[in-house]
Amino acid sequence: MSIAEFPRGDRGDRGAATQRSTNRIPPHSVEAEASLLGAMLLSREAVSIAFERGVRSDEFYKPAHQHIFDAIRALNSAGEPVDPITVGDELRRNNLLDGIGGIDALLTLQNATPAITSAERYAKIVRETASLRKLISVASEIAEIAYSGPEDVARAIDESESKIFDVSETNIGDASQRLGLLVN
Repeated sequence: MSIAEFPRGDRGDRGAATQRSTNRIPPHSVEAEASLLGAMLLSREAVSIAFERGVRSDEFYKPAHQHIFDAIRALNSAGEPVDPITVGDELRRNNLLDGIGGIDALLTLQNATPAITSAERYAKIVRETASLRKLISVASEIAEIAYSGPEDVARAIDESESKIFDVSETNIGDASQRLGLLVN
C-alpha cells in the first residue's frame, strides 16, 4: 500500500483540517436572534425571560442585533417601555439607528416574530451558539499555544485547561445565578 492510499488523517496531514476550519462560518442563528428581539419588542415578559436566562449583547452574532439588545437593556433598566419606537429613539440618540436599518428594521423584527411564547427557546439558541463560537475561539487560542512550542508543556496544558474551563464555567455560572434568582 502506498502512502497515497492511506486516508488523509492517517498520513498526519492535519494542516488541511486546520485550514478548513478557519474558512468556516461560526455557529449562529440570525433567525433565533431576530425572533428573540422581536419577542422582546412585543412583550415585557420576553424581555424578562431574556435577562433571566443571562443573554448578553456579545452573544448576538449580528452587530445590529447587539445594538438593539443594548438599547432594550438600557430602556428596561431605566424602567422605560420597550417597543420599536422607544428602542428606535434610544438607538437614534446613540447614532446607531441608521446602522441597524432604521425604524423599519425594528418593525420587521416585531412583525416577523413567530411566537412570543417561544422567547425562552430563542434565548437558549442564542446562548448556545455563542458558547460554540467561544469554544471555537478558545480552541484556536489553544492551538496557538501548542504551535508556539512552549518550553513548559505542563504549564501550556494547564493554561489550555483553564481556557476550556472558563467556557464551561460561563454556562454553569449563569445557570447557578438563575437558580439563585429563583430561590430568592
